[in-house]
Amino acid sequence: MMKSIRSFFAKPTLVVAMSVLIGCSRSDVSRRAEAVRLLQAGANDAAIRAFSQLVRRDFGNAEDYCNLGIANWRAGHIEPAVSAFKTAAELNSSDSAPLEFLAAIHIEQQKWDTARAMLNEAKKRSPMSPRIPATMALLEYRAGNVDAAQNFLEESLDLNPDYGPALYNMALLYRDEHNDEIKAAEYFRMYLEITDDKHHSLRAQAFLGALPASGIEPELLLSSLPAQSSAEPLIQAAQQAIESAEYDTALIALKRATKIDPTNATALWHLAVIYDKHLADSDTAAATYREFAALFPNDPRVGEIPVSMLQAKEIAIEAESPAGLFQKGVECHSRSDWDGAISFYGLALAQDDRFSDAYFNLGLAHKAKGDLIKARDAFVCALNTNPDMLRAMYMLAVTYRELKDAGNAVRHAQKVVGIDPGHAKAHYLLGLLYRDAMRYDMAQTHFERCIELAPKESFAKKAKEWLAKTR
Repeated sequence: MMKSIRSFFAKPTLVVAMSVLIGCSRSDVSRRAEAVRLLQAGANDAAIRAFSQLVRRDFGNAEDYCNLGIANWRAGHIEPAVSAFKTAAELNSSDSAPLEFLAAIHIEQQKWDTARAMLNEAKKRSPMSPRIPATMALLEYRAGNVDAAQNFLEESLDLNPDYGPALYNMALLYRDEHNDEIKAAEYFRMYLEITDDKHHSLRAQAFLGALPASGIEPELLLSSLPAQSSAEPLIQAAQQAIESAEYDTALIALKRATKIDPTNATALWHLAVIYDKHLADSDTAAATYREFAALFPNDPRVGEIPVSMLQAKEIAIEAESPAGLFQKGVECHSRSDWDGAISFYGLALAQDDRFSDAYFNLGLAHKAKGDLIKARDAFVCALNTNPDMLRAMYMLAVTYRELKDAGNAVRHAQKVVGIDPGHAKAHYLLGLLYRDAMRYDMAQTHFERCIELAPKESFAKKAKEWLAKTR
């Protein structure tokens, strides 16, 4: 029986979202940058005028039409939005984003069949995107088809076990439809492990914090702390974790504490100490100690900071140096501003075309936006400049799978496990690839290995489910 159909997956709850697109044409660069800035700032009417001028000057730019559609949609001008999205979809037959926006509009209008048609076509364009089946789940739930919604969420998580919106919405489904608090808690915990979304994190934490103590696994108590206006409960949890030598758990708690209350000196102090004393990360410890000294100069603990940490060599980074531009990209990246991140990484690479970390992060940003071709090219460049970059090798394998290039995906994933046999995610990826190829014996081998290496990870749980079905 459906409950709260109006609120489940509604806009305040749904975390599936699409980012603003930036065109890469060299013409009208300054006008396009200003138009995007207006759109990102929420100045929709001004953005409509700006993008309207751009499409009149360059009527073949699909991304300008897509952004024009976004601005109109946000401003409540549905018909012009639909027209712009349709034009964008026609101009770029490989981009699924305009079709996804069209589907979102039709979902709002409860035109279920039209929305399904849009999403089915989008899926043909981006068959490996976890976002599309997650949106299909939204559609089916709103249409009253709970089982279909759950199937689409499972499909989304099969494509990407760490896809936050699907984890979060699966938790809501178990909570509101199945009255299964244990399964809901499991998905909320998995969501909290991978998300930086404060709004939805607080909702998940509030649910977990309201569970009876007997229903919470001891090692996951930290994740189940309710939202607090104070960082003190998290600091206490971190101190208990340190006493038990669970330093990674303590680190997570302290990072959350500093986010909840950036003015809490004790949280920042303990964060510096854990990097210094327990994690042997002297560079991060020094940076955190210096931040502490700058923010709280009168705190007596400043006198306890090792002199070597305060006098660590200063790295003079010009605002426009490759390292400075890269750091600006990282800051955009951390708040999911993919377009800003891509711009800064590109600027850094324009000055230093051997900057492997910039290539790698550029690949991550393009992948987050759904541009798998650009993501693949960036990961290839990262490996060309640093052949030993294992994370680029792994992400290239992931991207090849999403591009349906199984041969290259297997080749790169095998390289990863050849170099690092304990790379659990690479074993899981190989399991998926061999499963897709119906080589079930090889799939079983790699799924079993990933479970052995990381039994508590979300992807290991998916591997266990597959193995259980085949036995």
